[in-house]
Amino acid sequence: MLIEPQVRELGTVVVSHIEKSLYLDDAEALAKYEDWFTRLNEAALPAVDPAASPEAQAARDSLGLLQRILYPLL
Repeated sequence: MLIEPQVRELGTVVVSHIEKSLYLDDAEALAKYEDWFTRLNEAALPAVDPAASPEAQAARDSLGLLQRILYPLL
């Protein structure tokens, strides 16, 4: 989790683990995790619009991926 308050110096990265969480607040860690989250966001599939029918969904969305993976198994 990346916590980004208005005061940049208070920014913190929280890396959760089953035994204990790691709290990183140095500028280098913040920059690294911001970059990783930006890259993940750009690569992620768009959200499914629940109001649209499955046929109207974009080809590159999470519902399309699920249909492609699951339907051949049925």
